[in-house]
Amino acid sequence: MLRRDLGYDTQMTSPRSPLQPPPTATVNPFEKAPESSGGAPSVRSITPYFSERGIGYGGEMTVSHQPPMSVRSLGVEDAALNELMSTTLATTTSKLNQVERQRTRFEEGKASLLHLVDHEENLVKKVQILYDGWKRLPLMRQNESTAESFLINIERFLAQARCDPSISAVRVRQWLDQFTLRLDAQSQRYGYACLHKGIIEEWLVSERGVAKPVSPQPSQRKSAEPKNLPTTAQEERVKWESYVFTAVETDSAAITKYLENLFTPEPIRAKKLSAVKQDIAKLERSLAEDEQFNSRTLNWCVRGLLRSDLLTNEKKAILTAIQRNPDAMKDLGDDLDMRMKTLDRWAWPSEGVKAEQRKQINSQYRVFHEEPIHDALLLRYIGVKWSVRFYKSLTEFSESQTWFDAPKMMDLQDRYKWQHYTGGAPVTTSVRSIRKQTLKDDYFLSQLLREENEVDRGYDASAGDDDDDPDLIIRKPISEIKVNLLHLLQTEINMSLRLSGATTVLRSDFESFGPSLPHSTIFAVLKFFGVSDLWIQFFRKALEVPMRFDEDGPNAKIRIRKRGTPMSSPLADVFGEVLMFVMDYAVNQRTQGSRLYRLHDDFWFWGSEALCVQAWSAMTDFAKIMGLKFNLGKSGSFRITYKKLNPLDTSLPKGDVRWGWLILNKADGQFTIDQAMVDKHIYALKEQLSSATSIFTWIHIWNSYAVRFFTSMMGKPANCMGLNHIKSILSTFERVQKTLFPKASGNVALHVKTMLAERFGVADIPDGFIYYPIQLGGLGLLNPSIPLLLLRKSILEKPGDLMGPDGFFAQEKEAYDAAKKLYESGKVRKIAGNKFVPQTSGFMSFEEYTEFREETSPQLVEVYKKLLSRPTPEAGVLSKETRTLLGGEGNRDKRDVRVRDRFSAYELWVIDLYKEEMMHKFGGLCVVEQGLLPMGMVNLARSLRIKWQE
Repeated sequence: MLRRDLGYDTQMTSPRSPLQPPPTATVNPFEKAPESSGGAPSVRSITPYFSERGIGYGGEMTVSHQPPMSVRSLGVEDAALNELMSTTLATTTSKLNQVERQRTRFEEGKASLLHLVDHEENLVKKVQILYDGWKRLPLMRQNESTAESFLINIERFLAQARCDPSISAVRVRQWLDQFTLRLDAQSQRYGYACLHKGIIEEWLVSERGVAKPVSPQPSQRKSAEPKNLPTTAQEERVKWESYVFTAVETDSAAITKYLENLFTPEPIRAKKLSAVKQDIAKLERSLAEDEQFNSRTLNWCVRGLLRSDLLTNEKKAILTAIQRNPDAMKDLGDDLDMRMKTLDRWAWPSEGVKAEQRKQINSQYRVFHEEPIHDALLLRYIGVKWSVRFYKSLTEFSESQTWFDAPKMMDLQDRYKWQHYTGGAPVTTSVRSIRKQTLKDDYFLSQLLREENEVDRGYDASAGDDDDDPDLIIRKPISEIKVNLLHLLQTEINMSLRLSGATTVLRSDFESFGPSLPHSTIFAVLKFFGVSDLWIQFFRKALEVPMRFDEDGPNAKIRIRKRGTPMSSPLADVFGEVLMFVMDYAVNQRTQGSRLYRLHDDFWFWGSEALCVQAWSAMTDFAKIMGLKFNLGKSGSFRITYKKLNPLDTSLPKGDVRWGWLILNKADGQFTIDQAMVDKHIYALKEQLSSATSIFTWIHIWNSYAVRFFTSMMGKPANCMGLNHIKSILSTFERVQKTLFPKASGNVALHVKTMLAERFGVADIPDGFIYYPIQLGGLGLLNPSIPLLLLRKSILEKPGDLMGPDGFFAQEKEAYDAAKKLYESGKVRKIAGNKFVPQTSGFMSFEEYTEFREETSPQLVEVYKKLLSRPTPEAGVLSKETRTLLGGEGNRDKRDVRVRDRFSAYELWVIDLYKEEMMHKFGGLCVVEQGLLPMGMVNLARSLRIKWQE
């Protein structure tokens, strides 16, 4: 059925498939296509597919003498984005037209060759005609560096056949069939190249902007809706406005008193606090100097802003255009320097700043400011400077004697005792030292920048265009840090249950921390750490943003932010992290060194029940004085134990302990998937897929939402999670696909092929075309099961066995026996200066030997590392065909390395899985010759932010 919204010609009875060869003409097939007087290739009269739009599979993209697709028709108003799209579109048009011209010439040549062959009776001459014509046809090559042995040898074989009667007719017919198959494979490759052309054109025509949702009928929708659906945009906005536009005045004097009691009761703390204040004063003096912006500072400032979520696609295009123009960059730096000199007069635009509510992939909504580019750069520069200085100052504070280290550590006498009995110091790398370094590297002040030229990689680990820039430091993606926290907690639970028989876990965050943060709290804390009144006044102006929502119409009311911090801003990170540092320190002091693992306002604590009670008490006192509230829906605690103990302390928060869509199982202390959470997002995913009006966007949504997001929310596999975790994710994905695609029996590839057939009239599409990577001419649809299957053989099946009787404890007992034997032999090395005096004869007891095992046991270190480690994808064995067709020239090992450098383990699995059908269909593994697909447009489309539909 034809659909006008996809640009089909409603006068046509059915779309002509792009795989159907174009009509042929009686022309010399090997003659170059004529060109018009203007140099542009002439357009043959071929029935267009998108006839109303001037786009056709059987002809070149053309509308009179104008560009094939005006940028204005894409719904873009900004000149800079017009320029970027126009440049990319021009290249795209050229490549797509080249494919069409080349296909036409090939099909004409093929038809002529087959005509000549049909009228030739001699078999050898038939093959000779095909061979001679083959060399002159415009062919798509599979691998330019490797010629097929058949084509290399056929000329010699033909010479033999003409004079040697031992060459049978059967053999010659085989050669004839070989050429016929190759010609048909070329036709298929050109056809699928034109299918790519249609898919790209569909995206350009129908949804370069926001895809309009295709909602199901009310009766269908009602039956499909699960309970507890995500809130609507309007509900979220009302809640957000209730925070942001309502000031909350906290007691600044009480906050100052609280901070004084926490940071200055002892001379050493007061001294270190004074050092922090001196650093802040030094920063303020440096920011008052002339010429803040040079080429280096402007570079990291611009690139950092481009990588943030703050700018719209249009403004990113503007800034990208400026970045590529040295003169424009110099002018920009001069303007920003002038603004820095007049910060006391800086103000937001009188017309206000546009606020945009964006739906996130997790179905939640966030409000972003669409700040003018110059203001966004200025605030980013200032935010980065403050971020780096606060990180260094507060880190130095935490590394001083004012900060408790972990409880129950070996003191000097304990170390003397260990040296006396073992002849050496405790291990250099211990479980305790790993914990300390992990906390520092990933969780301590994690939102603050450590260097000015640090930029975010983003939520996921996908690389950016400037990842290789030596002037930039790419931060670890927050998604990786969150997954590491899951693995860390699961590892600690597994070990604690075996070592002590019980552990208690506490988890919480603050309710709407960003929007609800009182400005009076921010300023009181900043002032305590030495920020001057001059800068606090500037920060007040920066926070009190005059905002308007365009969706409210041209007369939208401008309202001033009175609470909270903006999204995606280094300055907001400074305000939040400096405040949360206070809570970090309060917990450290109250528990005398226990570790709080925190990502922004999302925090975790575990250990004994008594320590959890102390930590929660410190957090509660902090929240009350700072005007914050805990998010009870995300707060929870419980104790995992093999023992029968009293009920958990009632002061601890009630509720489950969750991570993403995982819930901590009280029975065995393992995280398991909460299928009810999955169900909510299956419905949301179905809505998003239904909203896609192009195949390209549908696949983009599937890859981003169904595969990457679902996988991340169910936790990446690690040894501490065990094989059952992988099995659970696999079964969940099976259920997800069967729920989404019941007519296709859960086969997502079949569903995509059905869409292609309906929209483009294409049948008999191989699965490999759907899944093959784009670089080989496939559509790049991701299969969520394969990455998990690649890990099955390398993951621990039962992580608990590492701490079992035959694991760690047996190794520890062997180490004790060996140390005892060495001591009793009198061969233990004497350490000069050791002041330990044994009170009894003989070696220390096993209990004494294991008392500080977290600092002394190399066996425990190995178990700890093993549990934390992630399984490596199975490399697999490359088939000879894969190695030859993708690896190019060289010996087997060189080709093997070359192929593995080009393709991931996932891609190689997909390539080998569908190899036979792809070879049969296309004569090789590459659907479309590299260079013919418009990768610039494809990459641009994939880089644009998906606007998730409500």
